[in-house]
Amino acid sequence: MAEDLHARYMKADAARRAHSRTCTGCSPDARCEVGRRLEESFERLQDAYLTRLRKS
Repeated sequence: MAEDLHARYMKADAARRAHSRTCTGCSPDARCEVGRRLEESFERLQDAYLTRLRKS
């Protein structure tokens, strides 16, 4: 399960970074709707992964 969570976390990070490289509506201080969704997904998965590591 932890490996699956890590894979999803890394995939979310890659999607977030890819989007930010090409989206003209995103900046370091503001995100477009899609960028916000990707950022929130990444943050949620990151929190879950780090919480799981702390419990191990």
